[in-house]
Amino acid sequence: FHLDTSYDFVSNLHTSEKRRLQKAIKEGFNFEIMNHHEHLDMIHELIRSCRERKGFPLSMQKEEFVNMIKSFPSDYFVFGVKDKNKLIAVSIGVKVNAEILYDFLPADDESYKAFSPMVFLKEQMFNYCKKVGFKILDIGIATAKGEPNQGLIRFKQNLGAIPSIKG
Repeated sequence: FHLDTSYDFVSNLHTSEKRRLQKAIKEGFNFEIMNHHEHLDMIHELIRSCRERKGFPLSMQKEEFVNMIKSFPSDYFVFGVKDKNKLIAVSIGVKVNAEILYDFLPADDESYKAFSPMVFLKEQMFNYCKKVGFKILDIGIATAKGEPNQGLIRFKQNLGAIPSIKG
């Protein structure tokens, strides 16, 4: 699934996702592009706990994760959503090429599920892509253990994402 940055993000959202986005904005969550060298342990821990909660394997141990981010600072971007100083959602943006940013390892804090900070994070990543010239925000596959994950498919479609066949 991908988001085409020539479109307007909010106008393509499903009504339910628009409500969630407004809830996150009203709550006062903050978006930031995080420094590559700060808080990587905390970021990895949020990713690890989210993947564990959802029953997905962790594809990268902390040392590999930290080395990847630090070794390629111009190709990896750490996007975060905070409630005051608490990190509640994160995703790693991977520069595929000058036109495509890949959304890698998205994760959120379970205790904020009612606020759906991931919708706010996707909107802000989309806006970043648009601002710096990426034409596509690739938000990844929607499978679990090789099978379609209907909940994830629905979420991505509700974001206005366009499905495509994995090449």
